[in-house]
Amino acid sequence: MRTIGFLYFGRLDSEKWYDAILDMCEHFGKDKETLPFDVFVFGGGRFTKKTKQASTRRRNFYYFGRQPLSVIARYVKNCHYCLMPSHFLETFGLSAINALARWLPVIGYQKWWCKQFVLDDYNLWAYAGIAKQQLVWLINKLSHEDSQYNENKKNINEIVKHYSSQEWLKKMQSQLGDTKKILIVSDFADRVGGIETYIYDVKDLLISNGYEVEIVGARNRWLKSWQRYLGFVISMCNFWFGIELKKTIQSFDPDIVWYHSISRYIGWLPLHMTKNMQWKKRIMYHDLGFFHPFPHTVSDEKQLLKKWWLFEWIRSGNSKNPVVWLAIMGKRISVQILKKYIKKFDLQLVPSSFLQKYTKKFINIKTIVLPHFIQIKNDE
Repeated sequence: MRTIGFLYFGRLDSEKWYDAILDMCEHFGKDKETLPFDVFVFGGGRFTKKTKQASTRRRNFYYFGRQPLSVIARYVKNCHYCLMPSHFLETFGLSAINALARWLPVIGYQKWWCKQFVLDDYNLWAYAGIAKQQLVWLINKLSHEDSQYNENKKNINEIVKHYSSQEWLKKMQSQLGDTKKILIVSDFADRVGGIETYIYDVKDLLISNGYEVEIVGARNRWLKSWQRYLGFVISMCNFWFGIELKKTIQSFDPDIVWYHSISRYIGWLPLHMTKNMQWKKRIMYHDLGFFHPFPHTVSDEKQLLKKWWLFEWIRSGNSKNPVVWLAIMGKRISVQILKKYIKKFDLQLVPSSFLQKYTKKFINIKTIVLPHFIQIKNDE
C-alpha cells in the first residue's frame, strides 16, 4: 500500500459532512490503534470533542484546532489529498481553491460551483452508498494506486492560475474607477467563516494597493445555534445596527459602501435609515439566504425556491412546526423589503455564474461575476 496523507480544514459540522470523515476513520481503524494513512485536521465546531477523542485513540490522526492558513500550510508537505466530502451547496468553494493552490487534489462531489475544483479521479459521486462508504471506496483505491496523480497535479495548475489575487484586483479596479475609500458591510465582522475571511482578505489586498478600507458588522463570534437564530430575529428590525452604520458612514465618509451578507443579522432597516446618504452602493451575494429560509441546510438545487410565494418559503423550510413557519414568514417579509433597496444599488456582484440564475429570477437584477481569489498570505 502507498503511504499517503489527507488534510481537512474548515468547520467540524454535519453541514460540511465532516462526520463522514470520522466514520471513515472508524472503519479503517476498526480493531486497530493505527490508521493505514495520516489525517491532519484543522478547525472547530460541533464535532470538536469527537475529533479530540479520535486524535488520542488513533495513531496517525492529528488534530490542531483552529489555525490560520499560514500554520496549515506547514503540514501540506505531509499530505497528498484534501478531504471535502461536503454535500452543502457551495456558492464558490473557497477552501477547495485554497487546497488546489497548494497542489492538493480535492476529494469531494462534482456539484454546483465546486464541480470545476473536483477532478474526475476524486469525485465521490463515482461510488455507491452514503458519504462514509463513498470515502472508504475511494480511499481504498488511492491507498493502492493513483496512476494519474502527477498528471492531475498539472491539471490543477491550469485551474488555479485563473484565481490569483492580481487577477481579482484587475477586475475589481475596473469597477472602482476613482474610488479610494471603501466601507465593507457584512452581517458578522469576525473571522469565523468563508464570507468573513474573504472580506478581510479583500480589505488587506485593497489597502496594500493604496485604498482606505474599513469593515463594519456584528462581532462577538456568533457561532452557537441559538445566537444565529437570535441574529435571524434581529434582522427583521435591526434599529441599533442602523445607528451604528449611519455613524460609521458619517465618520469614515466612504466613496463606496460595499455590502456582502446582510440577511442573517443586518436586515432591511439599516438600509432604510441610510438610504438618503450620498455614496455609491454595491452588494455581493455570497450565500443562498435570498433563495432559502435556512441556506445552511441546502444540499441540492431542488431545495431552492421555485416561486417567490409564501407557500414555497414554508415548503423550503421543511418543517411542520408552526413556530418555524412564523420565523420563515418573518424572514420572507424581511427579504422582500431588502429586495426593494438592493435593486437600486449601483452594482450587483456574485462569486460564481451559478448564482446569476437565481438573482435574475428572484431579485430581477443583472449581476457581474467576480470570483474569489486564492488565500496565500505568509504561507510559503
